[in-house]
Amino acid sequence: MLGSIHKIDEASANDEIPLAVVGIVPCKVTAENGSIVAGDLLVASSTLGHAMKGTDRSKMLGAIVGKALEPLPAGSGVIQVLVTLQ
Repeated sequence: MLGSIHKIDEASANDEIPLAVVGIVPCKVTAENGSIVAGDLLVASSTLGHAMKGTDRSKMLGAIVGKALEPLPAGSGVIQVLVTLQ
């Protein structure tokens, strides 16, 4: 589910950015905090607009972006992520 004020068949403005609140969505990720495997919890990274593998569970409460559904061994890329914001 993407949050939007537009109907599904209506074009949106170029300066609008979709916001996923629940579902499986593509997400930009980076392996700056280690390689990502399916099932890893993802948090915001220092690379603007990207998520990374979360490793310190004591600091992740309220910071989780979603759960990786695909691997990213190195570098950066786009993978499918399960988003369930609460």
